[in-house]
Amino acid sequence: KRKSTRYTWPTFFFIAFGLQFKKIVNIFYIITGILNFFPSIAVNSPIVVILPTLLIMLIGVAKEFVSEFKR
Repeated sequence: KRKSTRYTWPTFFFIAFGLQFKKIVNIFYIITGILNFFPSIAVNSPIVVILPTLLIMLIGVAKEFVSEFKR
């Protein structure tokens, strides 16, 4: 039997969320959000940067879920 999936159902969220870090834009915004925790270099509130980035990443995970569910 051939396996055509990257993960099993128990590991789905962790692997699918980890795959979101292959996109350089997501890494950039997470690092920017982390740097905003330091008052000396903060431009925005860290939540203003991290929350939308996590939302976009969760949408990517949902897209991956739909793709996997169709298989």
